[in-house]
Amino acid sequence: SEATKEAADDKKVEDEGKEKEKEKDKGDEKAKEKKWYEKYTVRGYAQFRYKPVEKLTFNLGVHGQWLKLNDRYSIGPRLGVKYTLHQNGSINLGYGIHSQMQPTDVYFYRERAQDGSYQQNNLNLGFTQSHHFVLGYDLVPFEDWRLKTVVYYQSLFDVPVHTFQSSYSML
Repeated sequence: SEATKEAADDKKVEDEGKEKEKEKDKGDEKAKEKKWYEKYTVRGYAQFRYKPVEKLTFNLGVHGQWLKLNDRYSIGPRLGVKYTLHQNGSINLGYGIHSQMQPTDVYFYRERAQDGSYQQNNLNLGFTQSHHFVLGYDLVPFEDWRLKTVVYYQSLFDVPVHTFQSSYSML
């Protein structure tokens, strides 16, 4: 009869809702599978200073980091040169490749698919990287005083972006 058919339809809708909840719970459990110690970042830096003559100093370095969460790493070289013009002034140049991980919640962002399940597409995101260039002038006019002027340029690459138009940016 009509009442039996309505009850069967209601039961079907209820069962579909339970299935979607189970899928959601599976997605929640999958997101929780990573333990705290699987989410850390290891960083290291090494530097070498070389002074071939009294007025010229070179600083060479390398910065590395490893994100355990998705086994991504970056290695960024650094170079600095300082030339002393006179007792109170010097010019300097610097270059480096710098890397930055995304905010942690971005890696765990889950998007709901049309079938009601959840997808975690950001777990494999790498580091945002940039070239940094610096030109500076240091002046020490008095004891315990220092004036520094710097021109700085940054060029970003490997920046994750949305595939849809948005006014939001993490940069």
